[in-house]
Amino acid sequence: MKLNSDGAAQVQLEFSGILESSTNLVSGPWSEVAPQPTSPWILSPTDNGMFFRTFMEMSFPCSVPKTGQVTSYRTGDDGEYQSGVVWPDPRFADNGNTVIDNLTGLQWIKDPHGLSGNAEGMVWSSALNFCNDLVYDGHDDWRLPNIREMESLVHSGKGEWGCFAYVWLLSDATPFSGTIWFDYWSSTTSARCSNSAWILSMYLGSAYSGDPKTYSCYVWPVRGGSDGEAVPAPLPKTGQTYCCLTGDDGDLEKGQDWPEPRFEDNLDGTIADNLTGLEWIKAPHDLNGNSAGMAWEDAIDLCNDVEFAGHSDWRLPSRRELMSLADAGRYSPALPSGHPFTGILNDEYWSSTSVASYTSTAWRVSMYSGSVYRFFKSSLYYAWPVRDQQ
Repeated sequence: MKLNSDGAAQVQLEFSGILESSTNLVSGPWSEVAPQPTSPWILSPTDNGMFFRTFMEMSFPCSVPKTGQVTSYRTGDDGEYQSGVVWPDPRFADNGNTVIDNLTGLQWIKDPHGLSGNAEGMVWSSALNFCNDLVYDGHDDWRLPNIREMESLVHSGKGEWGCFAYVWLLSDATPFSGTIWFDYWSSTTSARCSNSAWILSMYLGSAYSGDPKTYSCYVWPVRGGSDGEAVPAPLPKTGQTYCCLTGDDGDLEKGQDWPEPRFEDNLDGTIADNLTGLEWIKAPHDLNGNSAGMAWEDAIDLCNDVEFAGHSDWRLPSRRELMSLADAGRYSPALPSGHPFTGILNDEYWSSTSVASYTSTAWRVSMYSGSVYRFFKSSLYYAWPVRDQQ
């Protein structure tokens, strides 16, 4: 192996077969030196009939950030692996009246309830209009955040008593002030019912669809997060394209575009997600022991013990990794249109993330709606192993 001038690794391989010019594909048998190439490998012929297989560093539009959990409650859980993009230190930058999230690039109002007219909750349409009409701190492009943006504020390693996700946001670790333990609207409409919308519970830390838009919830305006944001973990689009009202998620479609294709079948029983860089088992319920629901600890053990497609580094996904599969524009299942997975149930799947303030419970994601709730670890749900692409 040698390095190019640009630092890319080159691996010299013997080959017999046909080299297709102007492509990075080769037909024919490979030697035992390396497997058949897929992107990001590029083949370069040489004068002596050999060729170089050049590895281009993989990059993904929206690698999933860590959840914040650092305490391990079971070997192989989120607290042990702490998978995902590392949070910057400091995570938040105090910008006076606003706060910049150095992880996602979003800009939030420091004290949303200090805004005139936002002392109490409001219905969803009023929440959209409130943010659309807001002129604050020299900016007039404030908006109601979509559900991925709202969820990005959750710290899965923090909380008190029943959960109280908002406690961390009011601690000395962040510059925020005024957040309360109540439900906050997102701009994302429920795919199941256009009369309902997604909310984030600042009490529980859960994100779910189904609250009628006539309910009274709170508002936290946001701005930024445009395409191409040079930050550690830019957020992807939610998948919603249906517009109910001006300024909603379906209207603005904020976030990074999904690659085309989003998913790639590796033809070995695994699926690569080109958005996040994660690799999933195509038919998780074909795994021995995963045809019926199981307790949280058993789900972790099942994934830790999996040896599949030549890999033994499978794990139970974190809360955010599992959420990354959900398409907010779809339900039953809440997976992107044309996804290549098979046998996925309209049921609940365990994440490896415990509820920090109530450790007899853990987070699970519904593949029917995409909602995220906590449940007792003794409850019987399913496992979906994941690993990092390498």
